[in-house]
Amino acid sequence: MAKIGIDLGTTNSSCCAWDSERHIFHFLHFGVETLDYFPTAIAYEKASGKAAYIGAAARDCLFSEDYDVYERFKLSLGRGAHEKNGRAFSPMEVTRDFLREVIRTYETETGEEVESLVITVPDVWKNEEQNKTALDNLTELVQELGYTAEVQAVFESEPVAAAAYYCVEVCRGQYEGHIVVIDYGGGTLDLTLCRVEQGKIRVLRRCGNGGGGETGCAGVAFDEAMTQRLVERLDLDREVFQRGSLDFCELQGMFERAKIASAKLTREALSDYYISGGCDDRKAFSINTRRLLRKDCAAAASDIAQSFEAVNQTALQDALSRILQYCQAENVDIQSQQSFRVLMVGGFSNLYCVESAVRSSFRSIDGGKDLRFDNGMRLDARSTAIAQGAALIAADMISIIPMCQCEIGFYCFDAYRRNDPTDPGGEIIAIPLIERGRPLGDYREPCYCPGKVEVRFCTGDTVMTLYFDEGSGKVPIKMDKAIAQIFPNLDDKDNTYQIGFSMTRSGRPILHIRDRSGEVHEESLHRIQEKIALLLLPEEGKKPGA
Repeated sequence: MAKIGIDLGTTNSSCCAWDSERHIFHFLHFGVETLDYFPTAIAYEKASGKAAYIGAAARDCLFSEDYDVYERFKLSLGRGAHEKNGRAFSPMEVTRDFLREVIRTYETETGEEVESLVITVPDVWKNEEQNKTALDNLTELVQELGYTAEVQAVFESEPVAAAAYYCVEVCRGQYEGHIVVIDYGGGTLDLTLCRVEQGKIRVLRRCGNGGGGETGCAGVAFDEAMTQRLVERLDLDREVFQRGSLDFCELQGMFERAKIASAKLTREALSDYYISGGCDDRKAFSINTRRLLRKDCAAAASDIAQSFEAVNQTALQDALSRILQYCQAENVDIQSQQSFRVLMVGGFSNLYCVESAVRSSFRSIDGGKDLRFDNGMRLDARSTAIAQGAALIAADMISIIPMCQCEIGFYCFDAYRRNDPTDPGGEIIAIPLIERGRPLGDYREPCYCPGKVEVRFCTGDTVMTLYFDEGSGKVPIKMDKAIAQIFPNLDDKDNTYQIGFSMTRSGRPILHIRDRSGEVHEESLHRIQEKIALLLLPEEGKKPGA
């Protein structure tokens, strides 16, 4: 029986298991592929509608008329994940089929049945409205695959998984201190502050940026910006090479492959470019575009640096500023060469532009010796550290102690007097049930309010409003539109209720409503927020989901 780790990435994914007897990782490889990661792509036969290929083989079908190819579906796993938007399959269906094929292929290649798995997810999903339901959707998805969520299928933070890899595999359990993990991938940017003590990782703070739109603010957005720069510099036909066209996508794929293959030369060219203040502007790599353009083209260090500055730098600098504030709040000595480390993981972090910006924020000289950065982790491990960490967590090689990042409770107020629940001058009782800074494990079982609540309707108002505070103030969640759907036995006029909350291991807040007979309704708070938003929108003259 196998326990595997899966890094479900925006552009590339990785799957592996930890062999405790031989102390090595077994990576999943497809066919003759030798890389420890593979494209997050799946191809369906148009004639049959069946999943035919995943990984590189699926990407090779991108321009075939016989196949329907899906990429970047991870970016759509939040709100709207069940919508097809004119295509044959929804993001949920595509993700389910992709993971099913990954698991099936691993079992075929190894002859071992996958007993349990750890799937890594962006931390930033938990703090963004369009992505908050992504974890709920993944929970639904793994249950369709036959795994019990939170038991056989655990969702772990991508940065935390990388920290686990660093502590176990690089430091052999000898490091103690703080770690800031910067996970910059194809679609999301995650920064996490951890404290390592006695072989346990305590997750303190997190921030980041999931971007928006089709490509976001990370690696995919950079690749697209660089491709557009090449189109303009080579004076290519703007109509033929417009964004989203087949020729544009093919050129973008050529650029991405050349960038990955030339990572070492690109790093050297960019390092010299930054150290020289932009004076040393050498060619970073050549791109084999003869099949498409009948000639090769090249990317210079300035092309790469300026595209990065235009698309990625603001999001990265904003996130770095926040994590530095968190370090100060937690009294972290960020200058310590013994007890502070900065880890950069994710495929996009291999671009030296990212490292230069990070070093600058932590006052580390480009190219200089700094134990905080020169921490023994190989550059090529940045792309696979998350999957390897997930495999180590699946194998119980290290303990993770996530801390609660939010406060959740509810307001009690007099509906008849129409007090505003956000007005501190009103007659309002704010009752916190989940407190920030405590271990999530404290809330695995629901914590109920001490008193009982009556539900009464008066011209559309109710006696209860939930609130959700992730550090920037209490956000009220009015329950007047969804209350009939989540309170059991409302037809009993004398019924009373207790309100409770629990937190899953992955940080999903669950609302529990228990009536006087003991019947309990459970639902994700994120789903309730989405449900209320959909119910309120028609009142504003919009369609649900608009």
